Amino acid sequence: MLFQLTQNRIAVIASLAASLFIFAGCAQAPTPVITPQNLTSATQPYVCPNVVTISDANSNAVIYYKLNGTPVPNASGTIDYSTSGPFAINGSSNVTVTAMATAPQLTQSNYATADFSCPTAPPPPTFTPMPVNGEVCPINVTVNGTGAATYATTNGQTPSITNNIYNGSPLTVRAQETISAITCTAAQLCSAVATATYTCSAPVQHGYNTVGFTIQTGNDNADQNLDIEATFAGTSICLKATNNLPNGFSAPCAYSNAPTWNNGQQVTIPTTTLNSLVPAGAIPMMSISAKQGGCSLSCSNWDLQAITINLTDSTGFLPPITTTYGTFIGSGWNDNNCIARLKAPSNATTITFSLTGTPSMTYADGNSSERGQATTCKNNGG
Repeated sequence: MLFQLTQNRIAVIASLAASLFIFAGCAQAPTPVITPQNLTSATQPYVCPNVVTISDANSNAVIYYKLNGTPVPNASGTIDYSTSGPFAINGSSNVTVTAMATAPQLTQSNYATADFSCPTAPPPPTFTPMPVNGEVCPINVTVNGTGAATYATTNGQTPSITNNIYNGSPLTVRAQETISAITCTAAQLCSAVATATYTCSAPVQHGYNTVGFTIQTGNDNADQNLDIEATFAGTSICLKATNNLPNGFSAPCAYSNAPTWNNGQQVTIPTTTLNSLVPAGAIPMMSISAKQGGCSLSCSNWDLQAITINLTDSTGFLPPITTTYGTFIGSGWNDNNCIARLKAPSNATTITFSLTGTPSMTYADGNSSERGQATTCKNNGG
């Protein structure tokens, strides 16, 4: 009887052992899985932080991991994922995560690894100069990027590494315009988009827009029959009116109560506003003409003793230009010390002046001995 009971106990123990063996054989061995996997590439880096999770199909598994090393349960640097949970990887260097798992009555799992690359994106580009209120076009804008390549657009589109490369030369803004730019590393990790909107107005044109004269007559006056005009930069300017309308002329002067410029008289002509701006680097010649209807009306002659011409920019941006020909004197005018003598056709009636550069004062018309020649004070033309 005792022997039979002992045999029965042995059978139960054997049965339990067999059951445990079967259960152990059927249990899934731990196999940790790291998610995401291998976030590193030579052509497309990833920007950290990356949140990493580790899982195992065996619900009884205990997972351990270590950064840049081999995990050993309960060892320094090894972390129990079961208690710590998901974690973030950040920084500019590569990080390798290694994980392993254990489970009751099962062997330790194989090691699972995943590599993560966490480069830092370059900062957005900057612009020189930056937009300001009241800016005037054109503006040359330089895009400053710290990456290996910079990309910029001026058409409102987002810059891309497949086009829009910026070669470093300034971009010329000629009207209201927005510049967008990114800068990228050699591995094509790109910054956020930087933008600068310029609302510049049309460029301010600077030039000379007013002209004034001081004139002195020589030893032959300009009587009431003589009309004297200046022509400069497309503007006709009345210097002295006449009481007789010159035949064939359309003059800017008023034809009544005309003055006479007496011998040696000095006259200041009021400042005249020109019809258009005269650029500082392109000042044209000026002409002065004495107009009369011919000898049927008058054969007036006039000696020009001296003349000062003042060009000014009413905005004050450009410095005045003052040009003087001849010498203003108090007495002693004669046909040897004036600078030009104007007569009726077919003699010279017009002289031209250079207001900048080499002084030049020539007859613009007249007979063959006068036309194109330097002016004289003698009774030119006979």
